[in-house]
Amino acid sequence: MTTDTKARPGQGPLASKRALVADGSTSTRELLCTILEDNGMQVQAVCCWSCVPAAALKFSPDVILLDVSWFNAESPAMLADLRSIPQCGAVPLIALAPTALYPEPHSMAEAGFAAVLPKPITPQSLRRIVLRQLAGAA
Repeated sequence: MTTDTKARPGQGPLASKRALVADGSTSTRELLCTILEDNGMQVQAVCCWSCVPAAALKFSPDVILLDVSWFNAESPAMLADLRSIPQCGAVPLIALAPTALYPEPHSMAEAGFAAVLPKPITPQSLRRIVLRQLAGAA
């Protein structure tokens, strides 16, 4: 399991919140971590779907961002497994979707995602969607 845990003290509405980032691209993981950390969040990043449940169990995130390019026929069962972890039952899931593969929002909602964030990701769009999801989870 490859993980990177980073934390910078911060201020603002995202300070002291925790995000789990799961994306197969090192550059995307690093970008997401930097943006979220710059907004005061504690972030743990993993590079593969199989790392997500263990990281979520240990890290207890407030929000989880998942790369949807990993998804296949087994994905609904994987999401159900993730939801069965007590720390993740009500945690908002944000789908990270390449613009070319941008999924139908209703199909992502049916799969269990609270929101979809299209790639390429901007700092403003990431901050806005995370704030919105955390406000809805409160």
